[in-house]
Amino acid sequence: GQCNLSKLYASGVGVQKDDKKAFYWAKKSAEANDSESQYLLGEAFLVGRGTEKNVEQALYWFRKSANQGYSDAFDGIKRAEKSSDSGKESSK
Repeated sequence: GQCNLSKLYASGVGVQKDDKKAFYWAKKSAEANDSESQYLLGEAFLVGRGTEKNVEQALYWFRKSANQGYSDAFDGIKRAEKSSDSGKESSK
């Protein structure tokens, strides 16, 4: 489905690698409540892959994924919170 399309575009397997298309398909699938896609969307926002970097959005999607029990999302939350904290330190 849409999540698999996102992973194909992200990796470039069988298609030309395209981070914007990977983001598009992850977002479509995440909005349809797919927990893995929600995690992938969080990753994209955390590092700015296919979209602007946005730690708040990363946390939002990681939390939605974690609430559905997607185990990798818990690590994503920790990394996003750490990134958010280090951003606050550098802005002081």
